[in-house]
Amino acid sequence: AHNPEIQTISAKSEDYVNEIHTCKTYGDGTDDLRDDEFGRGFILVAPGGSTNYPLKRATCWLRHNETAGTMHEALHGLMPDGFEVSRRGPFARESYEWDIILPKSATFGGQTLRVVENGGGRVRLEGTNASVNCTLSQTGTQKINGHFKLTFNQNGFEESTSPIRHNSTNEEIEAALESLEMIHDVIVNSNSLDTNNTGSGAYQWHVTFNSLRNAGNLPLLKTDFASPDAKLSGTGARIEIIETRMGVSMDVLKFTIPWNSDDFSISLNGIEGQVLPRGSPASDLQESMVMDFGLESVLVERYVSKLNQQDEYFILDIAGNSIAKDIEVITARCNEDHSDCFEERRDVTLFSTSDASPFGGHFKIQYAGSITKPISVFATASDIESALEELESIGDILVTVTESNRVDEYKVPVTSGHVGECRNFYIQFVQAISSPPEVMNGHKKPHLSTHYSGDLELLQLSEGQIMGVPTRDTAFSDDYQSSVCEVVKGVDYNHGGPVEFAVSINNGADYSMNNPTFHYHAIPTLDSIHPSLGSITGGTTIRVRGSNLLQGFIRSCIFWDTAKAGMAVMTPILEYISSNEVTCQSPALIDSRNVTVFVV
Repeated sequence: AHNPEIQTISAKSEDYVNEIHTCKTYGDGTDDLRDDEFGRGFILVAPGGSTNYPLKRATCWLRHNETAGTMHEALHGLMPDGFEVSRRGPFARESYEWDIILPKSATFGGQTLRVVENGGGRVRLEGTNASVNCTLSQTGTQKINGHFKLTFNQNGFEESTSPIRHNSTNEEIEAALESLEMIHDVIVNSNSLDTNNTGSGAYQWHVTFNSLRNAGNLPLLKTDFASPDAKLSGTGARIEIIETRMGVSMDVLKFTIPWNSDDFSISLNGIEGQVLPRGSPASDLQESMVMDFGLESVLVERYVSKLNQQDEYFILDIAGNSIAKDIEVITARCNEDHSDCFEERRDVTLFSTSDASPFGGHFKIQYAGSITKPISVFATASDIESALEELESIGDILVTVTESNRVDEYKVPVTSGHVGECRNFYIQFVQAISSPPEVMNGHKKPHLSTHYSGDLELLQLSEGQIMGVPTRDTAFSDDYQSSVCEVVKGVDYNHGGPVEFAVSINNGADYSMNNPTFHYHAIPTLDSIHPSLGSITGGTTIRVRGSNLLQGFIRSCIFWDTAKAGMAVMTPILEYISSNEVTCQSPALIDSRNVTVFVV
């Protein structure tokens, strides 16, 4: 009925990285690089210096193999405070590389170090074609900073926020947008865009326009980040806004109560409802429309205009009923003792026209590799039962159908917006006992249907032919029009497992949420024992075979003479060989007799 618009505001910039200058020594041929006889190799000049005499901002003589530490000492005072030096090598011909890493935000504006190539300070390195050069290997960037504004334009009325900090909290973005006359009740979620954790400050905010005042497809917010009072700085700093989800809604009606009115009422098809005082909360009007007109599908929101302090009421019928032509508002201005009142009838305007497509179409259900024929979204319980029981892997099922177009009575979990038509199919898999029973070792054993043994796989829905606007939880989850969940986990004679302990107060139409669990253990069954006889003195080790002989669940064997009441002896399990086999020892008896063996 109302799927709110979501727009994403992104404060972007380049990764916040250090500026790096790299100096390298080279040589070819067969000779290794080396300094001259006086230990002189080369001289570097920092940006802003001079390579002509007299040299300015120059290092002392550097050797071909300076360590990172000695290179740092030579550049001290020429580089910004906090710079670092790293060295790589030696490479071929005893060549090396040095990275001079400036602190973040420091930059030489595209310039780099230079090598003195002439005069007395020219390169003195020896070796075939020995040389040195320096390059700007990584340009430093600036992190995002400053402010921006947001502008909203609806129905020709445009207004802008105050400047917003680049790193505002969700609450600050909400407050800035809700300060505008045309925007009410936004929900903001955010996440960092600094995926490489460089400290760039890049961020984005996802704004959900959650009110009926902003229902439907909204114009995109506009931004200003280049004016004197709202300007961003930083490398590549900018604001981008996109529509993450287009808003869709049924018709939204609006009426305004003038500030000088004392009370008001709603009239529908000529029938006047309860008189309410000006300023009544939306819940009072919503309750009145339910009690007076039976409109259980109506949702009401109230806002106070920031411009003239008048009450504005917005009405949404989640069932899509068209009441715009049949509804009007009666306002009254009264004297002090309410003995004389002047009534005025006002139209209720269509504030937002429905752009939601109606609910309809069909779906298919898949189970264990089989799929049903198309099923209408308006199918009855017997329709669902018939479609599923036609599948080879499904026997008997029971189906309960619930549906609601009452506000706040639906099963689809959404955190924003309002669900319209919603139908729920509760499917109970009924396990049957097949006939004839299975016979094992002369004993009859019930053979349960294998269709519904224990915890079943979830049904899968093919929903491509369902019509209507998909319900969506947040900006980050997938769209869905249908979903399958397990209400009660199945267990049976041979299958255990955890089940949810839920409570229903309406004959299974709804169940409690966030329930505790209870764990069922599969029932142990015995198929054979070996040996089947032993001494009356006891101590015979017996191998017991069967199913579900689980350690921690069964602890003892019982030797029971069922013909004599109270004649039973318990002995502990000796060894758990597997879930199908354990051992125990026979007890001593005073005479020879037949006993039955149980496990507990």
